[in-house]
Amino acid sequence: MDDFEDIARKSLSDESALLKLHEFGATPILAIKSLVTGRGLSLKEAKEKLLNSPCWKAEAENANNLHLQIDALLDDYEGKASDFE
Repeated sequence: MDDFEDIARKSLSDESALLKLHEFGATPILAIKSLVTGRGLSLKEAKEKLLNSPCWKAEAENANNLHLQIDALLDDYEGKASDFE
């Protein structure tokens, strides 16, 4: 994990850090953490950069799809729960 922080710290830009972190197998959470600790970004900035990074596009789309599925399941569950009230 400290290796990922070193990668972020030694990279010339945030995007090059994201590319290297992706290539070295960092998870999205570890990549965001590495941007925060290694490059001094806020959590919000790091998350936005990862979500908008071309090399993390598939992961960002998968996370968004999962979020939408969870929202739909919760809406369905809440609808069924109200039937019993």
